[in-house]
Amino acid sequence: MNPQSIEHIRTSRSLEGAELPEYRPKTKDIYLAGGCFWGTEHYFKQIEGVVDTEVGFANGQTQNPTYQEVYTDTTGFVETVHVHYNPDVVGLEFLLQMFFKAIDPTSLNKQGHDEGTRYRTGIYYKKPEDLPIIERVYHEVQKSYTQPLAVEKLPLENFFAAEEYHQDYLDKNPTGYCHLPQSLFEFAKKAKDNRNSHFTIRPAKPNEASLVLEFIKKLAAYEKCADEVVADEATVYHSLFVEHSAEVVFAEEDGEVVGFALFFHNFSTFVGRKGLYLEDLFILPEKRGRGYGKALLKYLANLAVERNCGRMEWICLDWNEPALKVYRSIGAIPMDEWTVQRLDEEALKRFAEK
Repeated sequence: MNPQSIEHIRTSRSLEGAELPEYRPKTKDIYLAGGCFWGTEHYFKQIEGVVDTEVGFANGQTQNPTYQEVYTDTTGFVETVHVHYNPDVVGLEFLLQMFFKAIDPTSLNKQGHDEGTRYRTGIYYKKPEDLPIIERVYHEVQKSYTQPLAVEKLPLENFFAAEEYHQDYLDKNPTGYCHLPQSLFEFAKKAKDNRNSHFTIRPAKPNEASLVLEFIKKLAAYEKCADEVVADEATVYHSLFVEHSAEVVFAEEDGEVVGFALFFHNFSTFVGRKGLYLEDLFILPEKRGRGYGKALLKYLANLAVERNCGRMEWICLDWNEPALKVYRSIGAIPMDEWTVQRLDEEALKRFAEK
């Protein structure tokens, strides 16, 4: 056993499993005003990584405005799209770059044929950590223009959803009015943030016993103990998918399996509840440094909480300082007073027969 990092853990024990949840990364959001929100929403819906949108009115002076009230240009509100996105797939910087491709950033209170303060352009944020990214993209875009940009970049003060008939308007009315050309929607469909590979975590399927075994062997080879693997595909299948002695999840990048974690439930008599025990975690060496190992740990931590586990445990060699530092950073506590005791199969039989 020779774990080198957070993305390579080897541990031990076994019990039972339960149905695994789908991996659902936490989304982030940004509020973007690009003229008429019908077309702006439809544009962002085409971009890979955008998981939800809602049109509404931002940064105005009244409560719960109607469209007719905002249309008078006396409320201070701006037509805005609330964009929810998966940061594992698309980053804020890329979304902002796409935003600037869909507007005339030097036009004040006018986009296409739509004119008025409600059609001004703007980027509105809730989290201060988004501002440096906004400033960076804004600065880069400004280099392409001699006129100053007319795009607001402000904290979000308020946001009220527009009436239902405005939501997903161009899906409901494909031939409805839009200030953006169809070619821009086609462009958005093909756009991809290449700096953000699509990462997901999913349970192993019964027909993937051979893939589980393959990763077990990769782990053993990495640890230079490949000759110690005696499991075969039939054994793995029976243990995981018939006896349900343990569970496996795979980590995928753009549809390619790049890592796995094998775990099961143990029990604490002191706590009086089950725990989650991590047996193996392994990420392909060429895919390390991307946070996938930590993502697997976080997935399992969330799973343990959902299953009302009292704790989550694993083993790490005492010389593996890089991994130990990471474990301390997530709040793991070393059990220095404990040592691992093991009876291998032969020793187990001899002792049982005495």
